[in-house]
Amino acid sequence: MEDALGESELKFHTLWDAIPTPVVIARASDGLILYANKHLSLMFGLAIESMIGSKAVGFYYNPAERQPVLNLLKENGYLRNYELQAKKVDGTPFWISISVEPLNFKGESAVFAAFYDITERKQAELELQKAHRALKTLSECNQIMIHAQEEADLLDSICQVIINVGGYRLAWVGFAEQNAAKQVRPVAQAGYEEGYLELLNITWADTPQGRGPTGKAIRTGEPSIAKNMLSDPDFAPWRDQALKRGYASSIALPLNIEGQAFGAINIYAQESDAFDAEEVSLLTKLADNLAYGIISLRSRREYERAELALRESEERYRRIIDTASEGI
Repeated sequence: MEDALGESELKFHTLWDAIPTPVVIARASDGLILYANKHLSLMFGLAIESMIGSKAVGFYYNPAERQPVLNLLKENGYLRNYELQAKKVDGTPFWISISVEPLNFKGESAVFAAFYDITERKQAELELQKAHRALKTLSECNQIMIHAQEEADLLDSICQVIINVGGYRLAWVGFAEQNAAKQVRPVAQAGYEEGYLELLNITWADTPQGRGPTGKAIRTGEPSIAKNMLSDPDFAPWRDQALKRGYASSIALPLNIEGQAFGAINIYAQESDAFDAEEVSLLTKLADNLAYGIISLRSRREYERAELALRESEERYRRIIDTASEGI
């Protein structure tokens, strides 16, 4: 009987590990893991031995996900393709989909759970969402630029759209001063700022205060990204204040005219590595269109001032002629 039992157990483990999907059997009463296969071990980077006897929620759940999952299991008795973010043993986050079924295992109530790595799909969805928000932001900003009459109103409205439509944390525009210090002067902003811009002291010179995204974008005429403010050494002068306000990454897009940047539009996100290639491409178009819009408004104002000056000059000339004629 012992030999037969051992052979049966061996067959069970052989079949169990042959299942190509990461799976686990856990006791229903307390979530204690009874069996886990090698594919689950590989998924999380944990030894099977360390899983057996632990609680399932202890290694794959974000703590915030624990109660919603337990509530659903209690209410329905099962789960179907429930998606959540998990962590490997080294802390690497990834996305999984879980399906859970009730099971009678060796005479006691248990659950059978299957895990699927859906990280690639979630990343593709995220990239699509980013591209969509950037495209929608670009579209609405273009509409504003078409109807803009005043530069200050244009800049304020563009920043507001970037926040409201794009869902970013902060947007601001800075102009490059042509003085000895090469300062960057903030001229418009929207979003959560809380005095941040007053503390920037940014320059576009090649100094520590000018090597952040804004100074670099103005100096080089190319987009500049701080993918992770926590670790980017060039962002050190502003890191503490940025993190206090929930900023994690940013992009500075130069406002170029004839190959020379006269300022930059800056966008901050609350997640790190927020700006992928497609999003950067669309936001660069936004900055190029904004630069053209600003120069167009300035040219229009310059033309209007010149036209007014000409009319005033003509009026003075007529008055002189009229006065001279009266004296003849």
